[in-house]
Amino acid sequence: MNPSPAILEFDLGNTSVKWRLLDAAGTRQGGGRLEGITDAALSLLAAELPPLARVRVASVVAEGSERVLADWARSSFGLRAEFARTTASCCGLRNSYEDPSRMGADRWLAMLAAYREAAGPVLVIDIGSALKLDFVSENGEHLGGYIVPGLGLMQRALVAGTDRVRFSEADAGDWRQPGRSTAEAVCRGAALASSGAVMAALQVADAQLPAGYAVFLAGGDADQLSDVLVPVSQQRLFCRPELVMDGLALALP
Repeated sequence: MNPSPAILEFDLGNTSVKWRLLDAAGTRQGGGRLEGITDAALSLLAAELPPLARVRVASVVAEGSERVLADWARSSFGLRAEFARTTASCCGLRNSYEDPSRMGADRWLAMLAAYREAAGPVLVIDIGSALKLDFVSENGEHLGGYIVPGLGLMQRALVAGTDRVRFSEADAGDWRQPGRSTAEAVCRGAALASSGAVMAALQVADAQLPAGYAVFLAGGDADQLSDVLVPVSQQRLFCRPELVMDGLALALP
């Protein structure tokens, strides 16, 4: 790795902790996932890292977990961890929320990065613990969005909320084919519901955004639904797995 001071970035999600390392010019030098925000996991990560200049964080987790990370950055590198927060406006993007702090930082950062790259209207589709769909106009106005339970959350909700929906398999297979076991029916049903939400969002975007709007696809489960977006022109479809972290440089320049 580059021995010069680098920038470490985190995306602290509800079910996943992702990190990446950037050099001073902002070029990605490496990355991965952690098994939670724990002293043990962070200590192992510290052993792999070069000298750091900054630690930037996108977070939707509880304050206690944020404190663990902040303490680690201070004790291991002598740095103050910088947490991005949702604001009323940034880089030409204007928040639609009356209280911007009520919007998850992950949604805000993803929109910042997408709008900056597209330089025009965008639909941001982030598929993780939740399926988040956000619409941004050509002049940077957030028109609103939708939040739907993600694939795993829908499956767990069925198990938690019913007495007889029980399964141990995790093979979803082709969601376009009806399932022939409870496991297949639940997994494919969740994918079917999510794909329906994505297709409906495209219809909303067609109605509310000008022609040629860009579609940004992000999130840990994005690959499972990427075929839903086949009809979208490749000229306006952008797959950005680290879109949330891409927004950190804009929110925390």
